Amino acid sequence: MPLYMDIHTIEGLTLEALAKAHAADVATQGNYGVEYVKYWVNQESGKVFCLCHAPTPDAARAVHANSHGIVAEKIIEVDPELLDGFMGGVGVNAEGAALLPGGKDNQRDTGIRSVMFTDIVGSTELTQAIGDEAAMEAFLATVCTPEWNARQDAGRPWADAVASLVREFPAERERIVAFHERWPETLGGPIEGTVAILGELRAHGMPIYALSNWSAETFPVARARYPFLGLFDGIVISGEERLAKPDSRLFRILFERFQLNPRSTIFVDDGEPNIAVAAELGMLPLRFMGPAALRADLRTLGLLGGPAASGADGSDQT
Repeated sequence: MPLYMDIHTIEGLTLEALAKAHAADVATQGNYGVEYVKYWVNQESGKVFCLCHAPTPDAARAVHANSHGIVAEKIIEVDPELLDGFMGGVGVNAEGAALLPGGKDNQRDTGIRSVMFTDIVGSTELTQAIGDEAAMEAFLATVCTPEWNARQDAGRPWADAVASLVREFPAERERIVAFHERWPETLGGPIEGTVAILGELRAHGMPIYALSNWSAETFPVARARYPFLGLFDGIVISGEERLAKPDSRLFRILFERFQLNPRSTIFVDDGEPNIAVAAELGMLPLRFMGPAALRADLRTLGLLGGPAASGADGSDQT
């Protein structure tokens, strides 16, 4: 029988009331061929997640409607193995509430352990030293290509990179050197909507991490420029490890260094290769489509509550 998770937003509902509602579900479920297994509670955000076996979503919805009237805002079918791993495979108390693994007696489990980000800083174009926009586009496509730059992200020293490229394109020496030396000018502002989300997750006690393709030589410039990088509980930089995404070994370095369970970690990224590797490793990937969409996804998962903070809707994204 399919496995479903339904998601509620229930502001102000007490743990005792939730326990009674679950008991009512259990008493009613047989009439609809449904079995409610357990539920997770995130009181701070007002989110409740109920897990059940049901023949259809409508059957699961009918149990709630006819036992206590608290109908879910969303019901999704889930993969049993993925869900069990991601949510922790946790036990339940006598009322059916999921318990936090390793937590204090009867400590409820919110269902989420950590969030990993990769898109943290915007960028701007460096055209003054390269030429106009068309010249810049041609230069990046044929000389300082993404593939060439990726080798610095994977640990190659910039001095070696510049020297090798100058040998290959001696006529472009001045612009190649400018591309390296004036690199800080390409740093845009932070993605403010995402920074606001980071602050809220941090305020809620959610561990947050960063996994970024970045040269070991240039990342210190960004760290000094952007105070929000201090919000992260841990950061792994590709250039420091001499590996770059989407290499799964870089992901595993972060898991091992910070003792993270990939199946209880959300991964936020906008690149399909990285999303695919995260899914293969058991993480829950969220495709980054801008701060507003990310906020909506995280609210659905119960990690954020309330309306978006001012300036956090993505309109000021760079």
